[in-house]
Amino acid sequence: MLYSSKPSNEEILQWVQLVRSGDECAFENLFKHFYAQLCEFAFQYVKNRQCAEDIVQLLFLHIYEKGEEWNPTGNIKSYLFTAVRNRSLNYLRSQSKTNDHQSLDNPSSDALKLSHTHVEEELYAQDLNRAIQSAFENMPDQRRRIFMLSRESNLTYREIAKVLGISIKTVETQMGRALKLLRKELNIFFTLIKN
Repeated sequence: MLYSSKPSNEEILQWVQLVRSGDECAFENLFKHFYAQLCEFAFQYVKNRQCAEDIVQLLFLHIYEKGEEWNPTGNIKSYLFTAVRNRSLNYLRSQSKTNDHQSLDNPSSDALKLSHTHVEEELYAQDLNRAIQSAFENMPDQRRRIFMLSRESNLTYREIAKVLGISIKTVETQMGRALKLLRKELNIFFTLIKN
């Protein structure tokens, strides 16, 4: 199977199935397609290029070694980004513990823990804001306007319909679609909160 720079979701799902059956070409395709994005994502957490690359490479090594036992559920992109995020946070925690052991008598170690937690929360908030922004950009113009009038201006559906000169039914339909898109795009964040 040849690697295409813009594979469809169906192609990526095929790769996953082939990777599970030991197909090295499919594994290479999956690796090449996601590697750079995942390294950039990991770098946002660990702030070290080599560590970011190590985290991503170890994830792919884990996938390769698992073989048919590797059975990701849901969207493969969400799975990979969640795995990299978790591994990056685990790396930061292990670094924090190492620093704590090196400075047991140092009263500033509590401050280090607090600042580390704060960094995690900041990164999570940044990721969430990027995902929300991306979801808004993927909405058609009218749907985005309707959603913003509802959420930011607190207008009722009737008021939105009047402002935009459309029917209330159209407002309801477009709001339903906007909320469905947001739920889909932000599902990964709700999963992370539960875990």
